[in-house]
Amino acid sequence: MQELVMLDSENMDTQTNYFIKLITIIFFLLIPNQVFSSCDDSLDDGVDYSNCQFSDGQDLAGSFLPNSNLSFSGFIKVNFDKSIMMNSSMAFGNFSESSFFRANLYESNLEGGNFEKSNELQSKMKDLFGYLFILIGLGDFLLGNFAQINLTYFLGPLSTFSPYVFGGIGFIILNYTGGSQSGYDPALDERFSDDSKTKKAKRKKK
Repeated sequence: MQELVMLDSENMDTQTNYFIKLITIIFFLLIPNQVFSSCDDSLDDGVDYSNCQFSDGQDLAGSFLPNSNLSFSGFIKVNFDKSIMMNSSMAFGNFSESSFFRANLYESNLEGGNFEKSNELQSKMKDLFGYLFILIGLGDFLLGNFAQINLTYFLGPLSTFSPYVFGGIGFIILNYTGGSQSGYDPALDERFSDDSKTKKAKRKKK
């Protein structure tokens, strides 16, 4: 009877060792990605910058960052104008005083993020006024040429050019980014500049 107990104990020790090895393997497979992520990774689809802190005032306008993890990261006074950032996680990140003019944040997670003094609302207002001026110019052109109705008769001879003036003002408003200055972070901004040059070279070849 004593021998059987010893055999069972050995089996239990073997099973325990297998169980510990299995748990260890599962742990390394399921460990959070940020443990292995690097703040030196290039800007790209699905990049993981979680918990990374970058220098202030960088110009990342037009960057391509869909499906990215920017949670708990620091991007202060950064220019993200016209960037593609849809379906990204920006939860609990610090984006204070950053610019998101016409940036695509569709289905991105902004929960708990710091967007104090960011121009997200200002960007929407710019779009509104820009399209409004374009619509006024278009309406002035159509009514003046097809209905003989001059909306800007008070301008005299200059009313002929008013549709183009309104349209031009709208176009300028839509494309105005505020003239933000670029900064250079060795960990991020220089790589973005290199990526931008590569993309421009590919476009020229096409």
